[in-house]
Amino acid sequence: MFKIIICISLVADVCASSKYSKEAQGIDRHDTDLDFQNTENPFRMKKVNLLWTKGRQVLPSVKLAELYADLKVHDKHEAHLKKLRAQDLDQDGDMETKVLTNYRRIVHDYGLDENFSQNDIFISNELPADENVDKKVQFQDSKLQTMWSKAQQAGFSEEDLNLLKEEFMHQQMKINEFDFVHKELNKLADPDDNVIDREQLKMNLSPKKLSDKKDGMKKVKRDIKEGYMKLEHLVSTIPASEPVFKDSRVHKLWALAKKTNWTNEQLNGFKEELLHFEHRLNKQEYYQKQLQQSAEALQDVDVPENHKNLEEKTQNLNRKIKKLHTEFQTRLNQALKHSEL
Repeated sequence: MFKIIICISLVADVCASSKYSKEAQGIDRHDTDLDFQNTENPFRMKKVNLLWTKGRQVLPSVKLAELYADLKVHDKHEAHLKKLRAQDLDQDGDMETKVLTNYRRIVHDYGLDENFSQNDIFISNELPADENVDKKVQFQDSKLQTMWSKAQQAGFSEEDLNLLKEEFMHQQMKINEFDFVHKELNKLADPDDNVIDREQLKMNLSPKKLSDKKDGMKKVKRDIKEGYMKLEHLVSTIPASEPVFKDSRVHKLWALAKKTNWTNEQLNGFKEELLHFEHRLNKQEYYQKQLQQSAEALQDVDVPENHKNLEEKTQNLNRKIKKLHTEFQTRLNQALKHSEL
């Protein structure tokens, strides 16, 4: 089953970025000397600088200082996500979901997108508690809405449908981000024209910057296209009946395995491996809870040996699970490529 895996460090930073104080926001002495209204492109990531440019156009000085603090934190997350992607270490898309959600939160909180709905459900990872919410969800993207309607009619259980919804929300956030960035790039190219003028872009940007922006937009478009393909795959492969596995990572692996040309014997063997893998995941969850309870009980006191042992066991198990998950994905990718030949 699909789950939203909470990235503790990111959540902590996001929470911190919502509090306007120099310490929480990470504003150092150099930042306090900045002339925010006249500071251009202070961040590493292009999409973050686009938000900053938009903020300078519409926000008063006080709000601009708050936006700078939020973006400084978010810029680090975007850079970290870029590094993870380059190393293929965010295969489940959990970090991407967190970064996208925070991006939409910033756009929402500072009113940076005039087309942004105040009732937008995509600024939070929390699903509405209303049990009839599935009937109310309306995706802005027409293709997504069509696919969602198909999923609703497919006979999925309520739990499976909620998990699918999380994936659809993730895709909608990526589309929203692309539309916003594309629109702001158009404005930079020609403030009086919403259509990209290639000659104007060349005048405003160096050849390298122009090439980088084009490549960046192409990559996002590819990501969105792959997102559609992933959703089509999930809608067609997730069983409407009670699934074999409860953990989302294991469930995804099993869904992919059924798409290979493996024999029944090979599938049954792989299924057995996944059952053992899910047992380790349950054990990992248990250890994490025990470790958290132990840490809470040890506030301001020396750490006893049993806590250190529990911490070591948890770390070892985490490494084993990460290694196993990577090995499973590699085997499946190779099998899927072979079946396509």
